[in-house]
Amino acid sequence: MKIKMVFFINLLLVFMLLFTACGGTGSSGESGSGGVDSGGVIADSENRGEREQPNLVDNGESVSLTFPAEMFEGVELSQEFKEVNHYIEAIKNPDGRVTITMTKERQQEFLTSIKDTVDYNIEYFKSELDYLKEIKYAEDFTAMEIYVAGNTDKDTLRELPYFFSLPFEQYQQMLGQEPEVAIAVIDEENGEVLLKLDFPEAEQESK
Repeated sequence: MKIKMVFFINLLLVFMLLFTACGGTGSSGESGSGGVDSGGVIADSENRGEREQPNLVDNGESVSLTFPAEMFEGVELSQEFKEVNHYIEAIKNPDGRVTITMTKERQQEFLTSIKDTVDYNIEYFKSELDYLKEIKYAEDFTAMEIYVAGNTDKDTLRELPYFFSLPFEQYQQMLGQEPEVAIAVIDEENGEVLLKLDFPEAEQESK
């Protein structure tokens, strides 16, 4: 199925954001984002208030971010790795997690790159998938609402949230937050919630 191939390719693109030096400034517009009432997940997200950043240390002009061990599995934290990615430091902690220190400018490049990738993929899916009518997401990347034709195949509906959950989680991790994402698939005609998944719990249950 075409969507599965696109899913695989874009997973690679998202991971490359963390391991390459190609983070550009991109667009900072709000394309694809905004709050709506149907489904409720975006409204709930926007009403939650400011979130904690337990995995971030503000060093002034730089930040130190601690990531899960699996994000850097098989990656050698060498001097070359740091130089290529414009990191100040990269350290593996005793618990296996990895702490990356980078300038705040570099952190913002990653955030912008992830957002640009998400916005691009939203427009791509909308142009390629007839049943996909609209996608909206919260500005803090904790919620998404996917609007589809009501007669869409149920197996296809389950694929869509998994496609977007990873970049949403990584956006929050780049802010030092513990990721939590609510994604609802909604019937465009009547507003019925056809599917709602909470990540990363849904990923763990699917393993």
